[in-house]
Amino acid sequence: EIQLGDWSSDVCSSDLAPLVLADAVSDEVARQRELGRPVTMKVDAVAVSCAVAIDHGSLHRLLDNLIDNALQYGEPPVEVTLTAEAAGMAEYRKGKAMPAAETVEAAETVTLCISDHGRGILPEQRRRAFEAFAQIDPARATRGSCGLGLAIVRRIVEGCGGTVSLDEAASGGLAVSMRFPARPPEA
Repeated sequence: EIQLGDWSSDVCSSDLAPLVLADAVSDEVARQRELGRPVTMKVDAVAVSCAVAIDHGSLHRLLDNLIDNALQYGEPPVEVTLTAEAAGMAEYRKGKAMPAAETVEAAETVTLCISDHGRGILPEQRRRAFEAFAQIDPARATRGSCGLGLAIVRRIVEGCGGTVSLDEAASGGLAVSMRFPARPPEA
């Protein structure tokens, strides 16, 4: 019997040194590209130095699950984006001047989004997609999937104090958005 267990509290504890997410995600994307996978990455200026409480192993597992799913069930390229939100950021996103440095350092939320160009998941099926062993498309069960990928992603993200959602990507495919509380990077 396969169980998810209760390991998420260990991988994202407040005792962990904050991980600068842009650096760690960039390393993982480079690894994916070395494997010949069509993965792109964009990081906004504010997110470059933002940190979250997650360990490298959990981030690696999270990205592997999502990129594997995007390539197996969606269409390439897989787009990885990293953004951050803080007071004053809404104006910056509308094309106004960059907020003051102290605002950038006060980022409250870091969002990591993985999207593809496939057909996505219907809105009425998205909640079920996070359930352990859920098979949204019966054909997936015949391709080696056991339906744990998104359940594991949710467990990791929520264990880090974050949230995860499934949405339609701008490309028409699936966008998996993970929002983490930002922590100041260690000096």
